[in-house]
Amino acid sequence: MKFATQLLALGAALAAAAPARAQAPDSGVYRLVPETVILVRVTKTGLLAGLGHEHLIRARAFSGEVVYDSADLARARVSISVPADSLEVMPASDSADAPKILATMREQVLDVAHHPSIGFVSRSVTTGPQGLSIAGDFTLVGVTRPVTLDASIAVSHDTLRAVSRFTIRQTDFGIHPYAKALGLVKVGDEVTVELTIVGVRTGP
Repeated sequence: MKFATQLLALGAALAAAAPARAQAPDSGVYRLVPETVILVRVTKTGLLAGLGHEHLIRARAFSGEVVYDSADLARARVSISVPADSLEVMPASDSADAPKILATMREQVLDVAHHPSIGFVSRSVTTGPQGLSIAGDFTLVGVTRPVTLDASIAVSHDTLRAVSRFTIRQTDFGIHPYAKALGLVKVGDEVTVELTIVGVRTGP
């Protein structure tokens, strides 16, 4: 009994003396800043698609953070939230109907009055072909679906930068792609979300 007690005491002493896991220099919490760019690319389909324009939509407001530690990706997390009514159609020189497109998108497609937020929350972060592979949940018009995206990442001083893109189908979220001219010009079901994330370190 005495010998067992001595062994336990020795084990406790060794554990106390062992150095704590050193955090990587880039370990920390990074808050998204205005330099972040979130874009949505929408294509046209249909017999008269050539008469329509591809639309580029930008989020004018957002919030979020990245928890990152290159030495322990199991600790990494990503969360991004975008107010749905902050999405704007970027003006094109040959697109005079941008205000109508914006109103249709907000009122009919996104129904921002009932679904004010669009968001992404990661579930796991692992190494991937471009640097990181991030699996998470994307929420649009109140519907949440799993998505996986590859991201390249760079950390310098107290700033984190990441670039990624992923494609979703509107119909997966219960959205019927917008059509006009009796369906001869339609918005494509697939839309691409492009992310250029810039985060500033706020804590360890």
